[in-house]
Amino acid sequence: MTTENLDDLLSKLVQIKDKIDTRLDRDIRAVKKKRAEFEDLEMFSQFEPEEWEKYCNHPYDIRETRKGEFELTIARIWNYNIGHMIRSTPTHNTFVVNKFSKYLGTIPAEFDKIFKFKDALPLRVFDGVLLTGEEHQAEAWERYRDYLQSRQGKDKIKIKAGSHFQLLASLIDDGVMPFMPRPVEAEHLIPAKWHLDIIEKPEDRDNVLRRLKMKFFKDAVKTFKRTGAVGLFWSMGVGKTLFGLELLSRVRVGDLPNLVVAGKTTTLREQWKKSLELITPAAETEVVIFQGLKNVEGKQYGLKIIDEGQNMPADTFASAGFDNSHYRAVMSATPIREDGRTEYIFALSGEPIGLDWRVLIELGLVKVPDIVLFLCDNYGQKKRKLAELLKYPMKTLIYSFGVAIGKDLSKTFDIPFVYSKTPTKDRLSIIKSSFVTVVSSVGKEGISDRKLERTISYNFLFGSAQEETQFFGRLQHGESEGQHILMMTYEEQEKYEKRLFLIRSKGFKIREEHFGGASYKTPTTRKRRLPAPRGTAPQKAPNPRPQVPHVDTSRFPFLDERDPFEGKKAKEMVFTILQSEYAKSRSGLTLGEIRQVLDFRHIKYRSSRYVRAVVENLYDKRDLAASREGKKRRYFAKEE
Repeated sequence: MTTENLDDLLSKLVQIKDKIDTRLDRDIRAVKKKRAEFEDLEMFSQFEPEEWEKYCNHPYDIRETRKGEFELTIARIWNYNIGHMIRSTPTHNTFVVNKFSKYLGTIPAEFDKIFKFKDALPLRVFDGVLLTGEEHQAEAWERYRDYLQSRQGKDKIKIKAGSHFQLLASLIDDGVMPFMPRPVEAEHLIPAKWHLDIIEKPEDRDNVLRRLKMKFFKDAVKTFKRTGAVGLFWSMGVGKTLFGLELLSRVRVGDLPNLVVAGKTTTLREQWKKSLELITPAAETEVVIFQGLKNVEGKQYGLKIIDEGQNMPADTFASAGFDNSHYRAVMSATPIREDGRTEYIFALSGEPIGLDWRVLIELGLVKVPDIVLFLCDNYGQKKRKLAELLKYPMKTLIYSFGVAIGKDLSKTFDIPFVYSKTPTKDRLSIIKSSFVTVVSSVGKEGISDRKLERTISYNFLFGSAQEETQFFGRLQHGESEGQHILMMTYEEQEKYEKRLFLIRSKGFKIREEHFGGASYKTPTTRKRRLPAPRGTAPQKAPNPRPQVPHVDTSRFPFLDERDPFEGKKAKEMVFTILQSEYAKSRSGLTLGEIRQVLDFRHIKYRSSRYVRAVVENLYDKRDLAASREGKKRRYFAKEE
């Protein structure tokens, strides 16, 4: 190294040191200013420093609300997500923790000892009889006598006719897992036959093979073989359908057919029929939806797979859980109910198999999308913001549970609307072939589209956290991390913010944005009534992918979606975009067009304000030049 090069390096190091010193001085001044502001507050004089260490060791409050159920309130600076979130403030989260949380593996080991869930009675239910053992027969008779008919010997009690389901729910509510293991007989198992060669993309085939070979997947299959009945409560996109297909390819009970209950919509039924092409079924397989259960009443099956099992406790669907099969598997990513019937999901299932979402995130099996809560005054602002979002080209599902609103969006943005009157055979193909689609409740659950990049919750039903998590979960089936946007008026936020609690309780971060940067404002506008629909609007052809600024990434390898837009990388990316042929042909790009390129390349950035700050900082330093075109400023890179 020559002396000149060494001097140049030392000079750069001195410049870096000066920048660090400047930044440090600025941060110190900011801290001192904030401290002075606190000292001016009356509450600061009440601060007890010696109590701080106690708080750090015990930053939560726990109280038992009813037998076997607790409320845990913990400061949000501690990234704990335990059980089911019921309240959230800017500083604290409150969770309900009970035995169901334990079943699903969502209680960290350090808290397991704190809750001290009482050991449940070792009771089992088998063939219309409650097995108690001599030691617990008297106590079981007193506690559950409403569902029991008579004692049999010293260790059994006969269950009343018609009370089997209610007894199971009561036992599970007390923390009892009453399922009597019924191991799958060896003669009912055959080798699985998969046809993964029909999957077009090699990476998708490899993804399926990876899941089939993972320990948690193999352990779930072993649990099913050991018990004959399981409740599989994994996140969306982890492999519940693959688990169902694995069982359907292996279980054959004599000449009995197997059955799949494919959720509540015909779209899911068609999707399951398509998935069955990946295997050679071990037996004839029928596929129905919950509403079609009456058509299979009285029939016997070897294996029954029930998808979207959170629907079972509904009065009209509870028959799905009754035994008309040798073996069963119930699957649900969101085993909660807004009507207080959560325990019935477990009662109608079997041995629970759950995985903490945080573990799945660490394994790379659950994606972490960008989640945004967008707040505005009224539906007019919602619609204008939606128009702005649709300028950014991403494969999108827009959820609208109001048919009139869905039709209005379809007409305004010239995009198809899939709802109850859309022919069943066309629904899935329209969703997959269209770049942007409005969907009603027919697309709420189970839709799987590898190309999906963004979901927008535009119009919804009240405060259902389970529903919002289903919308968000559609992204787990996509190839990219994706983006989920919930659009709310301020009035809706006050009433229905709990829609986000389940997503938050899984450990996902949600950022807020406001229309035009506005702060909270109570809406004063009246709701606009849309005209009543006059029949079915014809489905429109899918829109072509919008043209976007083109950047030749082969020339600029550091413009990579794996790199975040921050620090030095942010500066390099801005120069890369502005030096592209597209930018030069247009004499520069606006801030919006620069963000459009970042979005198109799936490059993550903190916020639109941060992109603006980076660009304006480069302009202030004269690294970039700018010109005016009407009211828009266009930036371009200065040539060396």
